[in-house]
Amino acid sequence: MQQDNDPDVDRLFEGVFGGPECKVLRQRCNANGTTQLLNGDINFLGYETGRDRQVAGFAESAWTLTKRLKLIAGLRYSELGYESTSYAAGPINGGPSYGTGQEHERALTKRLGLTLQASPADLYYATFSTGFRPGGANAPIPRDACAGDFASFGIGGAPFEYKSDAVRSYELGAKRDLENLFRLSTSIFYVKWNDIQQSVLLPTCGNNYTANLGAAVSKGADLDFAWAVVDSVTLTMAAGYTSAVYTKSVLPGPNTNTPLVEKGDFVASSQGAFSQPLSPWTISASTQYRFRALGHPTYARLDYEFASRNSTLFAGDDRRTVQYDPYLGPVSSHTFVSARLGTEINHFSLSFFVDNLLDSHTITSIAHTPLDRAGPQPPVSPLYTYTTFRPRTFGLTFIYRN
Repeated sequence: MQQDNDPDVDRLFEGVFGGPECKVLRQRCNANGTTQLLNGDINFLGYETGRDRQVAGFAESAWTLTKRLKLIAGLRYSELGYESTSYAAGPINGGPSYGTGQEHERALTKRLGLTLQASPADLYYATFSTGFRPGGANAPIPRDACAGDFASFGIGGAPFEYKSDAVRSYELGAKRDLENLFRLSTSIFYVKWNDIQQSVLLPTCGNNYTANLGAAVSKGADLDFAWAVVDSVTLTMAAGYTSAVYTKSVLPGPNTNTPLVEKGDFVASSQGAFSQPLSPWTISASTQYRFRALGHPTYARLDYEFASRNSTLFAGDDRRTVQYDPYLGPVSSHTFVSARLGTEINHFSLSFFVDNLLDSHTITSIAHTPLDRAGPQPPVSPLYTYTTFRPRTFGLTFIYRN
């Protein structure tokens, strides 16, 4: 439940827009010209309930084909049901709105794997698997506030439900261990993704809903290694590359020719107005030094993370889509460094840490609402939201183990 108690909203609107909220939003006012707040002081009331039920069973079997070669096969059957009820009211919602949604489905997922233990320290594998993410329901979106977006999308409103999406995944990999001094893991993968559950942004009113947006292909590789340089020093590093793009264009409805996403757009994270394309390259590294201080086991650790800039177009940055916003765009590459110094004393663990050691303020995501739906148009000013790291933070961690 969300409740916005705002008995002085008319004073705010008088000062900013020169009139009470009801007149600015072109709604019916009380006889004395004030806004018709719920119970006299509630500007928005939202209530949503959801029930998710799942029943599943699985079986897996392994066959030893030769001394070093093994085949693994598995099945999982699921029955799923989701039901939701949503209600919203109040002047800021444009009046009452009500919606129900439900999604029921059955799914059978499969897994097939082949492993080769070439030596006690060398493992090679190949896997094929299928998977899915259950569907769900959207909360109702006020049609009056988002009428312009719905019209440009060619739809009468947001869908009440969305169904599950599904993947077919292929992976090849290897793991090596050299006398516990050097461990290496690497893999390449290829994923076909259908009926993608993706957040759709209504660029004018700033609301969003979830819909199934066609198909995409995700492919990439990763490398992970750990090296015991000496008995007291360990160095680890991981690097990954991912490319996930839509393989076809998807229209928002039957009454428009402008797509929600265009073929070749990068798949963005599902965070509503904060949907951004993922970084194609990620690198992390850490080093840890173990020693004894005053007779107690102690360690010092340094961690480094890097994410590259993604210059591939995504729906919010692609002028060919209805989600295009000229004020959006890819964020720059960014790094994050942290350090920790800790010791163990009997049952206690004590550590001192510093997060964001370099005090980086790099922008990690951008959101923009070009029109202020709570005021007259054109707006006094658009709404921009920038997200960055929390500033350099110092802290202590205590852990007691009995």
